[in-house]
Amino acid sequence: MRYDEMPSEDGILDYAEEVLREEQQEYGTINTPYDDAFRTMLVDCTRLVIPVINEVFGKRYCGNEKVILYPNEHYIKRRDGEEEKRITDAAFSIVSN
Repeated sequence: MRYDEMPSEDGILDYAEEVLREEQQEYGTINTPYDDAFRTMLVDCTRLVIPVINEVFGKRYCGNEKVILYPNEHYIKRRDGEEEKRITDAAFSIVSN
């Protein structure tokens, strides 16, 4: 698409929502073994989250912090007033004690 053919900002948002809906309908929920393993670690082995975050992101948490898990299902209100369920891989915070 050329720049002069680009839709307005509202048109772009509508187009993005439509693409996401089509992909979700075509592919459904896509989980990889990595998603499943990470989610299992978060829920069943929360104490392992901090070492993984330290390694992957170069952080220096000592391991005494508290991991707070948040729901991974959210409802997003679309521009047309409808609600859409969105499932994230993970939502959590690491808080110092």
